[in-house]
Amino acid sequence: MSTSRHLGMCIAFVAVAIVLWTQRLVSAKAPVKNGVGDRLHDWSAPLHAWFLAHPCATNLTLILTSVFMPPPVSRSASIASIRTGMAPPIPSWNTA
Repeated sequence: MSTSRHLGMCIAFVAVAIVLWTQRLVSAKAPVKNGVGDRLHDWSAPLHAWFLAHPCATNLTLILTSVFMPPPVSRSASIASIRTGMAPPIPSWNTA
């Protein structure tokens, strides 16, 4: 076997070991009273409650954050990049 293959197998082994270790840590955590729970849920609960109480602000936030999403790359450009090994072209906001 080549050295790069050994390295890849070691990386995969370590990655799986880390996943199994973190899953054990999660399962050892004290159970939540009801439903799913973690620190992120605890921290974001007040914001979630506020958004539930203010649907217009929720919609505005969704619209404003969508502005920052890049436009999709066409499927044909993605396939061409796989075939040629080159990155697909970066879409432009300007259509003129």
